[in-house]
Amino acid sequence: ITSYNLNSQKKYNIDFSAGIIEYDEEIHTECSAIMQDADERMYEIKKGKR
Repeated sequence: ITSYNLNSQKKYNIDFSAGIIEYDEEIHTECSAIMQDADERMYEIKKGKR
C-alpha cells in the first residue's frame, strides 16, 4: 500500500485498519462480543497512527 501511494498519481492515499483479537470462549459468548472487541482494537490502532 505504501508503494502504491508513493507511485500513484491519485490525489488521495489508500489506507486500512484492522482490529485483531484473540478469541476467548468465556468472554466471547456471542458473535457481537467478538466484533465489538475487534472494533475497539481497530480504533486503538487508528488513534496510534495519527
